[in-house]
Amino acid sequence: MNYFLSDDIAVIRLQEPVTYTDCLRPICLARRPVDVLVDTMCLASEWGLVPTGQVNIYKLPNNLQKVKVPIVDKAKCTRTYNSFIDQNKICAGWPHNGKGACKGDSGGPLACVIEKRWVMVGCASFGSGSCPVPDKPIVYSYLPNYYDWIDKVRKS
Repeated sequence: MNYFLSDDIAVIRLQEPVTYTDCLRPICLARRPVDVLVDTMCLASEWGLVPTGQVNIYKLPNNLQKVKVPIVDKAKCTRTYNSFIDQNKICAGWPHNGKGACKGDSGGPLACVIEKRWVMVGCASFGSGSCPVPDKPIVYSYLPNYYDWIDKVRKS
């Protein structure tokens, strides 16, 4: 396994090929940076913990969790975390209800429709606390900036 430590990116080589079905499909990766505008609705999906409704009590889900989330302005994201969000990150999340990635979701995909097809533009990197909270978007590693690295590792 090869990984890029600072951005929750890993390339895993499988021993056997994956058989695609109606429920299991590949997703595109952008070979170059793409414009994902603020407020673009994207899809976050993860298998990490989900809140039970009781304070600080979470459980593993039985089904893949997914939620549509809007892209958040980088300047707002930088102010939120008091830390510079550089070109290798993209932020997404709801400002009022705090829906998005949760504990155990690092590396989970953020997919957006780009030029009429689904493209994985990010993988969950960090948020605020165990699960998202209102006005604290999730920060994702911006995958188009890592395409060359991913391709090099994939071919090695």
